[in-house]
Amino acid sequence: MKSQAEEKVDMTTRQTHFLSCPVLLVYCLLFLTLSGCATYQPVAVDNVPFKQHSQTQVDGNVRVTAAVLTNQEGEQIFGVNLALRWVQAVWIEVENRDNHNYWLISSALDPDYYAPSEIAYNSHHWLSPGVNDRIDDRFRQLGFRNPITPGSVVAGFFFVNLDQDDKEVDIDEVRNSFGEDMLFSQGLKKLGWAKGMPAVSSEKPRLNLGGDPYFTDGLLLVLLFERRPILITELQFFDWEKPVGRHM
Repeated sequence: MKSQAEEKVDMTTRQTHFLSCPVLLVYCLLFLTLSGCATYQPVAVDNVPFKQHSQTQVDGNVRVTAAVLTNQEGEQIFGVNLALRWVQAVWIEVENRDNHNYWLISSALDPDYYAPSEIAYNSHHWLSPGVNDRIDDRFRQLGFRNPITPGSVVAGFFFVNLDQDDKEVDIDEVRNSFGEDMLFSQGLKKLGWAKGMPAVSSEKPRLNLGGDPYFTDGLLLVLLFERRPILITELQFFDWEKPVGRHM
Protein backbone atom coordinates (compact mmCIF):
# COMPACT_ATOMS: atom_id res chain seq x y z
CA MET A 1 0.00 0.00 0.00
CA LYS A 2 1.27 3.47 -0.91
CA SER A 3 2.03 5.92 1.81
CA GLN A 4 0.37 9.34 1.87
CA ALA A 5 3.60 10.96 0.65
CA GLU A 6 3.85 8.53 -2.27
CA GLU A 7 0.23 9.22 -3.27
CA LYS A 8 0.93 12.97 -3.30
CA VAL A 9 3.98 12.46 -5.54
CA ASP A 10 1.95 10.22 -7.87
CA MET A 11 -0.87 12.77 -8.09
CA THR A 12 1.59 15.58 -8.81
CA THR A 13 3.15 13.52 -11.61
CA ARG A 14 -0.27 12.90 -13.18
CA GLN A 15 -1.15 16.59 -13.00
CA THR A 16 2.18 17.49 -14.56
CA HIS A 17 1.56 15.09 -17.45
CA PHE A 18 -1.99 16.37 -17.87
CA LEU A 19 -0.90 20.02 -17.91
CA SER A 20 1.97 19.32 -20.29
CA CYS A 21 -0.35 18.22 -23.12
CA PRO A 22 -1.69 21.70 -24.06
CA VAL A 23 1.79 23.14 -23.62
CA LEU A 24 3.20 20.59 -26.03
CA LEU A 25 0.38 21.32 -28.47
CA VAL A 26 1.21 25.03 -28.40
CA TYR A 27 4.87 24.28 -29.01
CA CYS A 28 3.98 21.99 -31.91
CA LEU A 29 1.78 24.65 -33.54
CA LEU A 30 4.49 27.24 -33.05
CA PHE A 31 7.05 24.90 -34.59
CA LEU A 32 4.84 24.24 -37.60
CA THR A 33 4.28 27.95 -38.14
CA LEU A 34 7.94 28.86 -37.86
CA SER A 35 9.06 25.96 -40.01
CA GLY A 36 6.51 26.97 -42.66
CA CYS A 37 7.88 30.52 -42.70
CA ALA A 38 11.38 29.20 -43.16
CA THR A 39 10.49 26.86 -46.04
CA TYR A 40 8.61 29.37 -48.21
CA GLN A 41 11.50 30.90 -50.14
CA PRO A 42 10.52 31.72 -53.75
CA VAL A 43 13.29 32.63 -56.17
CA ALA A 44 13.55 36.13 -57.65
CA VAL A 45 11.96 36.34 -61.11
CA ASP A 46 15.16 37.60 -62.74
CA ASN A 47 17.04 34.55 -61.42
CA VAL A 48 14.82 32.08 -63.30
CA PRO A 49 15.79 31.84 -67.02
CA PHE A 50 12.29 31.33 -68.47
CA LYS A 51 12.70 34.27 -70.85
CA GLN A 52 15.21 32.23 -72.82
CA HIS A 53 12.33 30.26 -74.37
CA SER A 54 9.96 33.22 -74.83
CA GLN A 55 8.50 34.30 -78.17
CA THR A 56 7.74 37.80 -79.44
CA GLN A 57 5.16 39.24 -81.82
CA VAL A 58 5.02 42.81 -83.07
CA ASP A 59 1.88 44.42 -84.48
CA GLY A 60 2.19 48.07 -85.36
CA ASN A 61 3.17 49.95 -82.24
CA VAL A 62 2.67 47.06 -79.83
CA ARG A 63 5.22 44.37 -78.97
CA VAL A 64 4.11 41.27 -77.07
CA THR A 65 6.47 38.67 -75.57
CA ALA A 66 5.16 35.46 -73.99
CA ALA A 67 6.69 32.46 -72.25
CA VAL A 68 4.98 29.37 -70.85
CA LEU A 69 6.80 28.39 -67.67
CA THR A 70 7.84 24.84 -66.96
CA ASN A 71 6.62 23.42 -63.67
CA GLN A 72 10.11 23.77 -62.21
CA GLU A 73 10.25 27.45 -63.21
CA GLY A 74 6.79 28.09 -61.78
CA GLU A 75 7.67 26.38 -58.51
CA GLN A 76 10.86 28.41 -58.19
CA ILE A 77 9.10 31.74 -58.74
CA PHE A 78 5.94 31.12 -56.72
CA GLY A 79 7.27 28.68 -54.13
CA VAL A 80 4.49 26.14 -54.73
CA ASN A 81 4.04 23.20 -57.09
CA LEU A 82 1.48 24.53 -59.58
CA ALA A 83 1.30 21.25 -61.51
CA LEU A 84 -0.17 19.51 -58.46
CA ARG A 85 -3.05 21.97 -58.81
CA TRP A 86 -3.25 21.42 -62.60
CA VAL A 87 -2.19 25.02 -63.17
CA GLN A 88 0.44 26.51 -65.46
CA ALA A 89 1.94 30.01 -65.28
CA VAL A 90 2.25 32.11 -68.45
CA TRP A 91 4.45 35.22 -68.43
CA ILE A 92 3.51 38.05 -70.80
CA GLU A 93 5.17 41.39 -71.41
CA VAL A 94 3.50 44.10 -73.48
CA GLU A 95 5.23 47.24 -74.75
CA ASN A 96 2.75 49.91 -75.87
CA ARG A 97 4.24 52.48 -78.26
CA ASP A 98 0.79 53.62 -79.33
CA ASN A 99 -1.19 56.59 -78.00
CA HIS A 100 -4.07 54.44 -76.68
CA ASN A 101 -4.54 52.15 -73.71
CA TYR A 102 -4.62 48.40 -74.27
CA TRP A 103 -6.05 45.57 -72.17
CA LEU A 104 -4.93 41.97 -72.21
CA ILE A 105 -8.00 39.70 -71.98
CA SER A 106 -7.37 36.77 -69.64
CA SER A 107 -10.06 34.57 -71.19
CA ALA A 108 -8.24 34.71 -74.53
CA LEU A 109 -5.39 32.72 -72.98
CA ASP A 110 -7.76 30.25 -71.33
CA PRO A 111 -11.56 30.63 -70.88
CA ASP A 112 -11.18 28.87 -67.52
CA TYR A 113 -8.20 30.90 -66.32
CA TYR A 114 -7.51 31.41 -62.61
CA ALA A 115 -7.14 34.70 -60.78
CA PRO A 116 -3.88 35.05 -58.80
CA SER A 117 -5.88 35.18 -55.55
CA GLU A 118 -7.47 31.80 -56.35
CA ILE A 119 -4.14 30.04 -56.78
CA ALA A 120 -2.69 31.78 -53.74
CA TYR A 121 -5.58 30.68 -51.53
CA ASN A 122 -5.34 27.13 -52.85
CA SER A 123 -1.63 27.15 -51.92
CA HIS A 124 -2.10 28.20 -48.30
CA HIS A 125 -0.36 26.25 -45.55
CA TRP A 126 -2.33 24.86 -42.62
CA LEU A 127 -1.97 26.98 -39.47
CA SER A 128 0.63 29.23 -41.10
CA PRO A 129 -0.85 32.74 -41.34
CA GLY A 130 2.55 34.35 -41.83
CA VAL A 131 3.35 32.07 -44.75
CA ASN A 132 -0.10 32.53 -46.26
CA ASP A 133 0.29 36.31 -46.20
CA ARG A 134 3.59 35.97 -48.06
CA ILE A 135 2.00 33.65 -50.61
CA ASP A 136 -0.87 36.11 -51.17
CA ASP A 137 1.56 39.00 -51.61
CA ARG A 138 3.72 37.01 -54.02
CA PHE A 139 0.88 36.08 -56.36
CA ARG A 140 -0.69 39.54 -56.12
CA GLN A 141 2.54 41.36 -56.96
CA LEU A 142 3.44 39.15 -59.92
CA GLY A 143 0.00 38.98 -61.55
CA PHE A 144 -0.49 40.91 -64.82
CA ARG A 145 -2.13 44.29 -64.32
CA ASN A 146 -4.16 46.12 -66.95
CA PRO A 147 -4.24 48.59 -68.61
CA ILE A 148 -1.09 48.99 -70.68
CA THR A 149 -0.86 52.76 -70.94
CA PRO A 150 0.83 54.62 -73.84
CA GLY A 151 4.62 54.48 -73.65
CA SER A 152 4.66 51.81 -70.93
CA VAL A 153 5.92 48.24 -70.65
CA VAL A 154 3.77 45.94 -68.48
CA ALA A 155 4.76 42.39 -67.55
CA GLY A 156 3.18 39.79 -65.32
CA PHE A 157 1.83 36.27 -64.99
CA PHE A 158 -1.44 34.61 -65.93
CA PHE A 159 -2.55 31.26 -64.53
CA VAL A 160 -4.16 28.80 -66.92
CA ASN A 161 -5.06 25.12 -66.97
CA LEU A 162 -2.13 22.74 -67.30
CA ASP A 163 -1.64 21.18 -70.73
CA GLN A 164 0.16 17.86 -71.06
CA ASP A 165 1.37 18.88 -74.52
CA ASP A 166 2.77 22.22 -75.66
CA LYS A 167 0.65 25.17 -74.56
CA GLU A 168 -0.71 27.35 -77.36
CA VAL A 169 -0.95 30.98 -76.28
CA ASP A 170 -3.44 33.20 -78.12
CA ILE A 171 -2.77 36.83 -77.30
CA ASP A 172 -5.87 38.94 -77.72
CA GLU A 173 -5.60 42.62 -77.04
CA VAL A 174 -8.43 45.08 -77.40
CA ARG A 175 -8.04 48.83 -77.56
CA ASN A 176 -9.80 51.34 -75.30
CA SER A 177 -12.51 51.95 -77.89
CA PHE A 178 -13.36 48.20 -78.16
CA GLY A 179 -13.91 47.30 -81.76
CA GLU A 180 -12.22 50.16 -83.58
CA ASP A 181 -8.92 48.27 -83.57
CA MET A 182 -7.81 44.79 -82.53
CA LEU A 183 -4.51 42.92 -82.33
CA PHE A 184 -3.97 39.17 -82.76
CA SER A 185 -7.71 38.71 -83.26
CA GLN A 186 -8.74 35.08 -82.66
CA GLY A 187 -12.31 35.02 -83.81
CA LEU A 188 -14.13 37.81 -81.95
CA LYS A 189 -17.42 38.07 -83.85
CA LYS A 190 -19.73 40.27 -81.81
CA LEU A 191 -19.54 42.49 -78.76
CA GLY A 192 -21.63 44.94 -76.78
CA TRP A 193 -22.38 46.37 -73.36
CA ALA A 194 -25.00 44.97 -70.98
CA LYS A 195 -26.18 45.98 -67.54
CA GLY A 196 -24.46 44.05 -64.79
CA MET A 197 -24.03 44.79 -61.10
CA PRO A 198 -25.08 48.17 -59.66
CA ALA A 199 -22.72 51.02 -60.39
CA VAL A 200 -20.04 51.77 -57.78
CA SER A 201 -18.27 55.15 -57.76
CA SER A 202 -14.52 55.57 -57.34
CA GLU A 203 -15.22 57.90 -54.40
CA LYS A 204 -16.96 55.09 -52.49
CA PRO A 205 -15.45 51.83 -53.79
CA ARG A 206 -16.50 48.40 -52.65
CA LEU A 207 -14.23 45.56 -51.57
CA ASN A 208 -14.02 42.22 -53.35
CA LEU A 209 -13.52 38.87 -51.62
CA GLY A 210 -9.78 39.46 -51.51
CA GLY A 211 -10.22 42.79 -49.74
CA ASP A 212 -9.17 44.87 -52.77
CA PRO A 213 -11.22 48.00 -53.59
CA TYR A 214 -13.04 48.24 -56.92
CA PHE A 215 -15.45 50.54 -58.71
CA THR A 216 -17.54 50.05 -61.85
CA ASP A 217 -20.00 51.83 -64.09
CA GLY A 218 -22.29 48.80 -63.77
CA LEU A 219 -21.88 47.64 -67.37
CA LEU A 220 -20.39 44.36 -68.56
CA LEU A 221 -18.60 43.89 -71.87
CA VAL A 222 -20.06 40.81 -73.60
CA LEU A 223 -17.82 39.13 -76.20
CA LEU A 224 -19.01 36.45 -78.64
CA PHE A 225 -16.32 34.33 -80.31
CA GLU A 226 -16.27 31.70 -83.02
CA ARG A 227 -13.48 29.39 -84.12
CA ARG A 228 -12.55 30.97 -87.45
CA PRO A 229 -10.59 34.27 -87.60
CA ILE A 230 -12.76 37.37 -87.99
CA LEU A 231 -11.73 40.48 -89.88
CA ILE A 232 -12.17 43.88 -88.23
CA THR A 233 -14.72 44.81 -90.88
CA GLU A 234 -16.84 41.76 -89.94
CA LEU A 235 -17.26 42.74 -86.29
CA GLN A 236 -20.87 43.18 -85.15
CA PHE A 237 -22.27 44.96 -82.12
CA PHE A 238 -25.11 44.10 -79.78
CA ASP A 239 -27.68 46.89 -79.76
CA TRP A 240 -27.77 47.11 -75.96
CA GLU A 241 -26.47 49.71 -73.54
CA LYS A 242 -23.84 52.30 -74.38
CA PRO A 243 -21.27 53.48 -71.81
CA VAL A 244 -21.71 57.09 -70.77
CA GLY A 245 -18.55 59.18 -70.44
CA ARG A 246 -15.38 57.42 -69.35
CA HIS A 247 -15.92 53.70 -68.90
CA MET A 248 -13.73 51.05 -67.36
